Amino acid sequence: MKYAKIVNNIICFPPKNKGSIVNYNLDTEQLLLDGYKEFIEAERPETNRFYHIEYIETDVITETIVYDETQEEADNRELQNAKNNKITQNDNLRDIALNQGVTYQNILFDSDTDQKVNLLAIVSTMGDEDTVEWFGMNNDVLICTKADLIAIGELITQLHTFCWTKNAEIKEAIAEAQTIEEVNEIEVNYEN
Repeated sequence: MKYAKIVNNIICFPPKNKGSIVNYNLDTEQLLLDGYKEFIEAERPETNRFYHIEYIETDVITETIVYDETQEEADNRELQNAKNNKITQNDNLRDIALNQGVTYQNILFDSDTDQKVNLLAIVSTMGDEDTVEWFGMNNDVLICTKADLIAIGELITQLHTFCWTKNAEIKEAIAEAQTIEEVNEIEVNYEN
């Protein structure tokens, strides 16, 4: 049998030893004299609902479970958490895909926004017969004409269009999911 008392709204259990009393926590008579009461512990529920513990004090102290949300609220919270996790997974994989690079004439080029801006800037200053050294992700160099740079830009645009279209499809599926199982079934894949 367990004993406890409530002090300043906090449940306190007896110490094992108190002063010169060894095994104080086992001395039922002394515990009762010191204001301790039989403690009845509540069985912890297996649930996804948030709850907290309260104590009812009569001739015993009874632990009681108080739910902070309904079952529907708990299920909705878990569904929203699953959706948020899937969105985070999607955003991470989408960003990796956007920045994976594009291959032109066997050279891998950056595919980020900075690369698009740089391509637009240099193309606007070039004549049709001009050439420029353009470096790939691995510092491989390609002597590019204006047409080459436009082709690289088009590959980046195709990649970004694919990724953002796929992103919209995935996020729509996440928004429409009604259960955690449906969320988990959504495949996040940006392989083109």
